[in-house]
Amino acid sequence: MKNVLRFMISTVVAVSFVACADPRDTDKELKELREKIKADERERQENLNQMKRSGDELGKELSKTLELLNKGGQPPRIRLEGALMAGGKLHPQVDVKMMAGFAKNGEPTGIDQTRATFEGNEVFDDSLIKSMVDKGTYVNIGCELSGRKDIESLTEVEVSTSLDATQASVAFICGGNVSSDLKLVVGKAIFEEAKLNISSALAFGVNIKANEVVLIGSNRILAKADSVGFGETFVSLTIGANKVSGEGTLEIKSEGADQPMPNKIVTEK
Repeated sequence: MKNVLRFMISTVVAVSFVACADPRDTDKELKELREKIKADERERQENLNQMKRSGDELGKELSKTLELLNKGGQPPRIRLEGALMAGGKLHPQVDVKMMAGFAKNGEPTGIDQTRATFEGNEVFDDSLIKSMVDKGTYVNIGCELSGRKDIESLTEVEVSTSLDATQASVAFICGGNVSSDLKLVVGKAIFEEAKLNISSALAFGVNIKANEVVLIGSNRILAKADSVGFGETFVSLTIGANKVSGEGTLEIKSEGADQPMPNKIVTEK
């Protein structure tokens, strides 16, 4: 009987304790639980947003990479010095055209303005060329010279196959495909209806330094990149002179490589 009485008393005390608990404590616990749930939800949502942003950024970078891979190449570099850049401007008898290659979709690629694809400088180092005038030699780049009076007193020299410059009093330049590096230091460079094609895969390209550049007729030099991304950064053509004479013109074209476009006809540039 005593044990039953003790149990009843304990139960009454426990019930009384619960019944007397402050309801504000329960509300506080519920409020904290709700805040924690909200905080967890905010964190989860922020993580999802961050993942989305990362995915968007990755997608943009991938798109840029694909766009670069699909674009046409940039034109090889051209550099003109001395009289060819009189007053900081192109000589009136000289014209330069820079064109990027066509993209895979057949559209022309724009010139990347952050790259120095064309350089002009009035300053010209002529320390070597003055001694070339009376050297008594000439070099022939694709010209038909048989029977000409102006070579009778001159001795022909072969174009150097090394990295050294070919030195001569006169260089007669008419045309051909330049598939190896060409470096000329001459007293006079005579362009006679020249049609010269330069591969931009050359390590040093074509470098012509002359005391005088003579332009006869319509002359054209084409520097064409062989492939996108390769050969674009080389200086494919450098021409420097103290003087420009003659009544002809010189057009210099630098073209970037086209992307392969199966079953697509590219409009001529």
